[in-house]
Amino acid sequence: MSEVSSVRFFPLKGGKAFEQDSLAVNTNVGVVNDRRLGIRRHSGDVTARPEPFKKGEYHVCANNPAMATQFPNFVFDNLDTYELASAERLERVGQRIGAEGSLLLHDTRGAYHLCDTSGPQVSFLNLATLRAFEKFAGVEVGPDRFRMNVWIAGLPAFAEYDWVDKYPGTREIMVGDVRMRIDDACERCKAPHANPKTGEFDLNVVPELKRFMDARGYKSPHRGISMVMGVYGVVLSDGVIRPGDQIRLV
Repeated sequence: MSEVSSVRFFPLKGGKAFEQDSLAVNTNVGVVNDRRLGIRRHSGDVTARPEPFKKGEYHVCANNPAMATQFPNFVFDNLDTYELASAERLERVGQRIGAEGSLLLHDTRGAYHLCDTSGPQVSFLNLATLRAFEKFAGVEVGPDRFRMNVWIAGLPAFAEYDWVDKYPGTREIMVGDVRMRIDDACERCKAPHANPKTGEFDLNVVPELKRFMDARGYKSPHRGISMVMGVYGVVLSDGVIRPGDQIRLV
């Protein structure tokens, strides 16, 4: 029987995770407040809602590994107040990540997310698949590098990819009382190369992932890419996900 091992959300696109004792999800944005804020690299229109958002427009782990260590003290009050909003705090973050010039904070105010994929999605990482990958690569990678909302325990390695039958998917799961549809495998960019403890690129993860999944003959149903780790679930019913919740196919 597989179950939720831990849950986390990422209020700042590219920043560190907040591990939680519960994760609110809904059919509008997926994980509430996940990737709500983004630090833009250049000025531009942040009132429009392009989907998916382009990583190159924001400071993220893929283009700035120091982002992996950023853990501002967010305080959401009725979804309106957060500490990063002050110019001083934003400037200090800019200094830590080596950003030049003034920074522009994009706040969706919870109306949508700044993920690279569209829709009310929740990301799932099967810890057994990660362990199989670490054995294949001969190095400890760690789950934090993959920046996923829900870690799964008790599921055999690679079983999550059996849930992804096509794109968009048709197979549904229950996570506790929350119903979801599994849509795709998570295609990987350079972000996992960034060490969340040091803020440096120190592992060449993506090429190893390609070798790992090519050996299994697996490609994502959406774009046919083999550099994958984890899957996306689309929220079909509002609810709360907690560690210990059972996960089952329906």
